[in-house]
Amino acid sequence: MQEAFEFGAAVDAYLSTVDGAIRERSDAYDEGEQLWGLFGSLISIVIVLGLYAAGFFKALRDRLEGWMPRWLAVFPFLFVYSLVTSVLVFPLTYYVDHAREHAFGLSTQTFGAWFGEFMIENAIGLVIGTILTGFLVYLIRALKRTWWIWGAVGGAAAVAVLIAASPVFIEPLFNEYTPMEEGPLKTDILLMAEAAGVPADNVLVYDRSSQTNTISANVAGLFGTTRIALADTLLNDATPEEVRAVMAHEIGHYVLGHVGAIILVLALLIAGAFVFAQVTFRGVQAALGETWGIRDIGDVAGIPLLFTLIGVFFTLATPITNTLIRTNETQADVFGLALAREPDGFAAVSMKLSAYRKLDPGPVERFIFHDHPTGRDRVEMAMRFKEAQLAAGAQDIDPSNAPLTDEVRRYLAEREAGSN
Repeated sequence: MQEAFEFGAAVDAYLSTVDGAIRERSDAYDEGEQLWGLFGSLISIVIVLGLYAAGFFKALRDRLEGWMPRWLAVFPFLFVYSLVTSVLVFPLTYYVDHAREHAFGLSTQTFGAWFGEFMIENAIGLVIGTILTGFLVYLIRALKRTWWIWGAVGGAAAVAVLIAASPVFIEPLFNEYTPMEEGPLKTDILLMAEAAGVPADNVLVYDRSSQTNTISANVAGLFGTTRIALADTLLNDATPEEVRAVMAHEIGHYVLGHVGAIILVLALLIAGAFVFAQVTFRGVQAALGETWGIRDIGDVAGIPLLFTLIGVFFTLATPITNTLIRTNETQADVFGLALAREPDGFAAVSMKLSAYRKLDPGPVERFIFHDHPTGRDRVEMAMRFKEAQLAAGAQDIDPSNAPLTDEVRRYLAEREAGSN
């Protein structure tokens, strides 16, 4: 006779798999990520203020505008500004992104491999950032009062284009993508995708193990570039049940339109950041503009200050952005459970993620710093689903907040029939 399911005991059993030294390391890594992130933001501000105090930006602008027309001097100024600040912050970048990852046993890269990717990433950022920021400067000069509106629209459009282009043009620069080996697991993933209306006819595997031993997957792209991809680390370190649970979650993001929602909210946040920066810029300029050589908000020498103020806004808005992402992640969790019907797989893989994400942070820490549901949240959700599933005799479960389409229901019915 099958033992009765005990929700509390099931949750505790999963949570106990991340305990002792594993739990301590996970908490230390996560807390360090939060502190180093804040410290990095502070260091960036200090660097910009120091360059202003040294007269670097004023001298750079004057020299460039002496060599070429004012409108043309924008792009070389932005390029040099970005390059210099990247070089100055490099020691911190190296420690946080490479040395610290090795210290916690997460990175698999040599310094040479990491530095090569760092150079490619920064080259792409320099080119794209210089072009987009240059157009923003022209927008500010042309529309002094309403530039923030059109800047936000343009920023959101740029994000959409980058999301669409990234799977095709950017991500292959860092990883090799190959078709997943044929078999039952690939078939299951494609069936779930088809049932949910994801326009993809293949599953790709990328060599994440060349960079890290952490697991990941995504359904990425826009405007016809959508593709399903999972890391080789997920494929090698997770069971088929865990892989199905993860891929159903990622499919949920696509079906629920989370990318579009994030772009819309990001446009509003960008507009808010621009307004905040414009208002505070006036105050700083009135106090220090003459000393720093800033003529007005359209002066290219004022762009480092403008972007510093924008950075301050987004740092203060971190709880808002994290809450938005965490809400989307929770919705995708619910959808993924309803689609894959792998509550134990979902709970188990959540514990693997908790090896480097704090398992059970306090409410304030969670609200400010965490953009995903906690490990405890996810295990409890999975076990509630399992409890309801068992109570219903393992029949089709339809949680009230699970947005199941007719195609998904048919897929679940066919899967149920095939297992009997």
